[in-house]
Amino acid sequence: MTKPESRKESHQETSSFNLHLPSFPALGKNTLDDIVEFQTDVLKGLESRNQMLVERMRSEADLASEYMNKFSAVRSISETASVFQDYVDKRTKMTTDDAKRLRADNQELLEAVGRFWSKKWPSVDAASIGSST
Repeated sequence: MTKPESRKESHQETSSFNLHLPSFPALGKNTLDDIVEFQTDVLKGLESRNQMLVERMRSEADLASEYMNKFSAVRSISETASVFQDYVDKRTKMTTDDAKRLRADNQELLEAVGRFWSKKWPSVDAASIGSST
């Protein structure tokens, strides 16, 4: 029958995975600071995008109201075609502007993600893993 291990021997075996504990607080603080900075960048971008969407909805409602009045005032097919062409031109310009803004917003978001992931994160000393102190 084998002799049961003492608590001390068992504890030494489980603690053989030894990391430099003083580096953990620094790792946590740096990581937390980076995450907070990243979240701040993303939230600023989302706030800007939200404001732009509210303005876009207002301008779209104004455009619809303006052209409803114009459509109700037309008296011929040629006038209707002209008003409709003008409306399509303005909507196309608005859509193009939206696409440019969306692209710029996405670029800013990708840059924030890139800054977040490009940070030099503290590393664990590989020689300390598995060594006992």
